[in-house]
Amino acid sequence: MRPATIWLTAALLLTSCDKLNESDKNTFMSVIGHYLTKTPPCITLPQHGWSGSDDEQDFPVILASPAEPDLSEAERRERREDMAPYEALASAGLLSATPKGFDERQPGGGTRRVAGIAFDLTDAGKAARDKRRAGDSATFCYGTPTIDDILRYSGPTEAVGMKVSQVRYRYHLADLPDWATNPKVREIFPDIRRETAGPQERDATLILTNEGWKHQGEL
Repeated sequence: MRPATIWLTAALLLTSCDKLNESDKNTFMSVIGHYLTKTPPCITLPQHGWSGSDDEQDFPVILASPAEPDLSEAERRERREDMAPYEALASAGLLSATPKGFDERQPGGGTRRVAGIAFDLTDAGKAARDKRRAGDSATFCYGTPTIDDILRYSGPTEAVGMKVSQVRYRYHLADLPDWATNPKVREIFPDIRRETAGPQERDATLILTNEGWKHQGEL
């Protein structure tokens, strides 16, 4: 290889490294944007009731009906609260709801037949379920976090032997699915209301690594 070619190759490598290590607005927008696309906001159904599957985390999930006779008002209220998140997602088309009784174990031994509702994933629910979270089949993510601007950033400063920058940024959610706009879903899951109320501001810690700047959540 000719000396001039060697020099040019080295110069390009140094320039590439410098770009990775730059602490400027465009670099930070790229780093945070990359992280946000991998971490969309999600809701997770509480694990109540009895699962009709061999996997306790899977569907169908059968919940005791609040309409069962001879319940105290406190028991009826507790069952309604347990069922509300499932009913909300059923109204949005992610779950189906079918009456189904089940045998409930009694404190003194034996079982009692209880009226229940079986909630199962619809095709829309299967498509919306977050498949990246192994063992948590009741998690649904919504929207694509999209960074709009870097509002301010510090440093970089030295912290525990690393270069760190604190960044304040603004983002919004794009590509919001229809189910996340359902009024019952938004009532039961207030995080969706907050996340979709308009542009949001958030803080991030970025750390300089040998591969360039990284969001703390990636390390």
